[in-house]
Amino acid sequence: MPFGFAVGGHVRRIAGFALIPGISLATTVVLLPIVSHRFGDAGWTSVALGQSIGSIVAVIASLGWPTVGGQLVASSGASETARIYAESLRSRAAVLLAALPFAIAIVAIAARAERPTAILFTVSVSLNGLSSSWFYAGLGRPRLLVRNEASVRLAGYVASIAVLIGRGPLWSYGAITLVAAGVMLWLNVRFGLGTWSVTAVSQGEPTMRILVRHKRGVVGRLAASCFQYAGPLAFSLLHPAGQALYSAIYQLQNAASNGLGALPQGLIAWVGGADADAKRRRAVRASWVSTSAGLAVFFAWGAGGRVLADLLYSGRVHIGVGLNWLVAAAIAVNFVSLCLSFLLLVPLGRSGFVFAAMGLVSVAATVVLCVAARFAGVTGGVFASFFYGAVLLIAFVWRSRNTRLPGIPRNAVTQTNGDV
Repeated sequence: MPFGFAVGGHVRRIAGFALIPGISLATTVVLLPIVSHRFGDAGWTSVALGQSIGSIVAVIASLGWPTVGGQLVASSGASETARIYAESLRSRAAVLLAALPFAIAIVAIAARAERPTAILFTVSVSLNGLSSSWFYAGLGRPRLLVRNEASVRLAGYVASIAVLIGRGPLWSYGAITLVAAGVMLWLNVRFGLGTWSVTAVSQGEPTMRILVRHKRGVVGRLAASCFQYAGPLAFSLLHPAGQALYSAIYQLQNAASNGLGALPQGLIAWVGGADADAKRRRAVRASWVSTSAGLAVFFAWGAGGRVLADLLYSGRVHIGVGLNWLVAAAIAVNFVSLCLSFLLLVPLGRSGFVFAAMGLVSVAATVVLCVAARFAGVTGGVFASFFYGAVLLIAFVWRSRNTRLPGIPRNAVTQTNGDV
């Protein structure tokens, strides 16, 4: 048995963390055909633009917490978890409020049609930066994620489908998504702190000190988000003719990546909750399982990706065979590199390297994206995504083979030395 633990328990945890992306994918199967049929290219393009810019803001606002926060929670006692959550919420909210006005201005300029929809999605998706998924992953309690986020998302999707089928405007989809995001935030804070008191959030380490401590995470994740989520914006400015096809592929890639992210989330508590020696063994085992899953994803998407695109976009999107396999490769390498960062390098104390690699590779990949979007069209844009994941994967494999640290100390919340 490759894990050396009760498989059933982990399957349940992974399934719990997969519920949110699973719901998103299932409702996407219903929502995308409605949007494409009623509103055409302008509809799904505006949604993709708002989602991409909102995702950048969410990544910026989340700082380094999604990468290292789960491991910190898993290796901390119960008395520490509320303090960790309060510090994370205060610092993330400060960055979100500062970044959101700029994002709204960018979307208002870049949106060619359905501007209110794009703005509403920008705001609603940006609130994902305040998600507690990493916190629940560290606790190893996906049930809380299901209760506080998955159930709310499902209700929002059902309401959106009903409104759109009832001939409602496209902006109503964005408005309902925004309301659902607000409800999720309220539920998460009530659990994380036990109260909605401003005093409870404001107590503890000063916000600016937290931001300074997260400087590597801020820079690395900012660079990564600018690359990963700016594709629709780049095509809007550099290759408008390919924007519709690229936006469609972009949405499919995001859905796949979100779903696959459940695997590392489900294993964070198992890896991070062990002592130093067991932590290294578990990290290596989890990485091998993730690599095997990545290969399976590659072949599965290569075989069925074109059929899925044809179904979701009502026959309006046609992906060539070669481009489809390139999409499969991009999804697979990005997934495996994510798993290695969450389950191997961070538990072994190499979060600083993870953030540095993300930043440097993202800068290079952004250059590749801009040049490729201008001169190679959609194929070039997808290649940039593959380039990013492949280079990161090589860097992470190299670093893991040269890592000898026993693991993150249990008081790593206060001993990060800038590595957060």
